[in-house]
Amino acid sequence: MSPKVKNFLWCVCRGYFPTGACLSNRCVSCSLDCVFCNSNYEDITHVPIECPKTFRTWRDVNLWDKIFDTFELMKCHKFLH
Repeated sequence: MSPKVKNFLWCVCRGYFPTGACLSNRCVSCSLDCVFCNSNYEDITHVPIECPKTFRTWRDVNLWDKIFDTFELMKCHKFLH
């Protein structure tokens, strides 16, 4: 996995990925719609996993399984701690 993808996943896992919802919580005026599909609330779950456009991108570059596994591990870690 490339360093850029690892950095992306680290940002997602730490809640540092600047989604519309995260920015809004920090009093930044921005759209809450997904910048990729424009049809859903852009939060930390939607962008890496639920967005149809990002899903296709991960799948096309053969990273979907790693992204999904990392995200599931992150959810389990937050649940356990």
